Amino acid sequence: MAHQHPTPTPSLHVVAPVIHEERRLQLEHFDSLDTKAGLVLAFSGAIAVLAKDVQSDLARSGVALIAIAGIVAVVSLVPRKQPYFRPLHVRNWIADPPDAVELRLLDTEVAMVTEAAGTIHLKSRVLAASLGLVVVGVILLGLGTLVFRDGAATRPAERHPSPVGVVQRPGTSTSTAPVRTRP
Repeated sequence: MAHQHPTPTPSLHVVAPVIHEERRLQLEHFDSLDTKAGLVLAFSGAIAVLAKDVQSDLARSGVALIAIAGIVAVVSLVPRKQPYFRPLHVRNWIADPPDAVELRLLDTEVAMVTEAAGTIHLKSRVLAASLGLVVVGVILLGLGTLVFRDGAATRPAERHPSPVGVVQRPGTSTSTAPVRTRP
């Protein structure tokens, strides 16, 4: 469909590069979000394997949150429809005046950038939720592993292993050195 009277486009050469650059940056942003989601997914999988024998409920809760974070990361990786030029449709513009074609291409690219912005925003929010779950999960896993054992809080300084073959009774020492008590 040829336009008989194309719209004057004196600033097209100024505006077009800005839109092209925005589109390029959006595609890079998509790639970086997918990379980050892949890292969250890999981290979640590694933690699920390495932390399978945690003892405390708090640590198990952390592992569960990290596993959920992996699932949420997969949701952000789900392919979404990307706007693109249809080459055969664009080919139909060959006979049109160059200014009209450039303007049509720019308008199409503006629509693509606008549509992609919503997808990027949604993808970013889902990934942020996934990262938040990882952070909380790691904190719970760390606390559950370091502070709790078998559901009871213990201090690492209070746990003294007995020498092999020696049974230690409460209130006695296995050391041969004299025991000093505080006054």
